[in-house]
Amino acid sequence: MTVGRVRLVVRGELRVPGDKSVSHRALMFGALAEGTTQVRGILQSADIESTAGALRALGWAVPELAPEMTVQGLGLSHLPALDTRLDLGNSGTSTRLLMGIVAGFPIQSTFTGDASLSRRPMRRVAVVIREPAPTRDHTERMLRAQGAAIDVGGGIIVLDPPPRLEPLDITVPGDPSSAAFFACLAALSDAGSITIRDVGLNPGRCGFISVLRRMGARVDIVSRNDAGAEPLGDIVVRPVHLSGTRIDGDEVPSLIDELPALACVAARAHGETVISGAAELRVKESDRIAAVVANLRNVGVDVDEAPDGMRIRGTREPLTGTVQTHGDHRLAMAFGVLGSSAQAEFQIDDPDCVNVSYPGFWRDLAHVAV
Repeated sequence: MTVGRVRLVVRGELRVPGDKSVSHRALMFGALAEGTTQVRGILQSADIESTAGALRALGWAVPELAPEMTVQGLGLSHLPALDTRLDLGNSGTSTRLLMGIVAGFPIQSTFTGDASLSRRPMRRVAVVIREPAPTRDHTERMLRAQGAAIDVGGGIIVLDPPPRLEPLDITVPGDPSSAAFFACLAALSDAGSITIRDVGLNPGRCGFISVLRRMGARVDIVSRNDAGAEPLGDIVVRPVHLSGTRIDGDEVPSLIDELPALACVAARAHGETVISGAAELRVKESDRIAAVVANLRNVGVDVDEAPDGMRIRGTREPLTGTVQTHGDHRLAMAFGVLGSSAQAEFQIDDPDCVNVSYPGFWRDLAHVAV
């Protein structure tokens, strides 16, 4: 697939698909609850299909994914199917969360997936869980909404086992990781603005907004709503002259999935951008440090690789070349955004890999980029 244009003007508005992290948990915790959980706006993608399929294999009657759906919870006393083999495809979140659920029952399950998932580290979630830095708290928020008592402090999370979980009535907010690609597109544009509706604004997920503002983009939050378990609002982004910045380890947990897109913004910013403390990128769906660096070089960007990040020197020269996605959805979308900027034209080898998290990405990109 080829993307590219001489000049980029953005306009219009869109609502990105439902938050992937919240969608996984809505199905899992809905299954564990007593009673009927109502879910609206769930992400309909390959990763969420993996969660739904695994829950069905364990004995929960999860319906086909739909914009509005119900999950009939069987309570915490339900005994899942014994000796199951669970194929989680490409989904690390499905695997790690379901490991915790299965571990609470006297059963054995074998977790498997594609070649990428099979390489990812899992031992880290088979012991006491400690947070070296604050991370996204979707699990804690959702369990509290179901009546569970959770204490968080000092990097340790303590759950007082509840006798039951209340069913949920949840509208899944737009995924901030998906929204970030369009925020980056607007930041890279020559004129116009993009409004992204009903985006989840969980503080542990929105570090990309601070970075784009620091680089010079105008990012406004409007129509904010903090009434539900997950805050949400509309994000409006307009282009301004971009400058390089520094992204250190303290910020990384709040923007780990957005770093490929931010690296692509840095490729067009004035000056140098340094990303450090992001070694976790090497154990995502691909080695995202090596892959981002290699692809930026392939299209004409001056970049150095580091063990835990990269150093990018921005350029306004034309960018052309071939992008190798390694089957990684976030690489395809990040370079799809950069390839849509002025004086850029890329050939992307596997555009369909975006189906893992955002099946309509290319359609939405064409809708707002003119």
